[in-house]
Amino acid sequence: MGGQAAPGVTVPSPLTGRTFVTGFVTDQDVRRRLAPGTWLRLGFPAGLVTAHAGCNAMSAGVRVGPDRLEVGPIASTLMGCEPVREEQDRLVADLLAAGPQWQLDTAGLTLHTDDLRFELVEEPTQLWGHRFVAVAVNETGIVPAPVVAGTDIVLTFTAPDGLTGHAGCNALIAQVDVTEDRLMVGDRVGSTRVGCPAELHRQDEWLIAFLQDDPAFTLDEGVLTLRRASTEIVLVPMSARD
Repeated sequence: MGGQAAPGVTVPSPLTGRTFVTGFVTDQDVRRRLAPGTWLRLGFPAGLVTAHAGCNAMSAGVRVGPDRLEVGPIASTLMGCEPVREEQDRLVADLLAAGPQWQLDTAGLTLHTDDLRFELVEEPTQLWGHRFVAVAVNETGIVPAPVVAGTDIVLTFTAPDGLTGHAGCNALIAQVDVTEDRLMVGDRVGSTRVGCPAELHRQDEWLIAFLQDDPAFTLDEGVLTLRRASTEIVLVPMSARD
């Protein structure tokens, strides 16, 4: 798939050794979230591009021109996945094989062809200064989390101790102490107190309770996972363009 990349060509320094993440893709001008619990992770080890979009791992040789990536034949694992994840693999492979235009700026990395556009954020190594959006809320308890379809759970961390949350209704504002493995959220959570449907108010209240229970967290390969009792929230970094 795609054009031939010159063997042994090393990716120039702007991309070499860096990894980028997104939970969204724009396909024919329609922006949509990737399948629940999945995200695209794109890496640039020397002379290669690697990709994972929730199913198979892909890699190819790459040459980075001034404004385009020239990608060689794409190698892929051959795992069988549900159709929506296989379709995501196809979208990623199609974009890379087409020799996408690329742009790197303070907001992150953009790759695009005539039909496809990926806007990725560099994989964060800390929480401060980053905004994250949930790609999955996993429940193992008896009472499920009241997550309303079509809404986003977004968390923003502002140094030295600011945390802003949004779950579809109000902006929620709190102080947070980030320890090695836990978010210690203050007892007082401010709210913009906008009038919203009852189901969105319940979602706000659920998120406040979740955060005030001082959830454990991990930040692994740019993906933030929060855990409290039987609930797990998985979030990926958001672009400043979102």
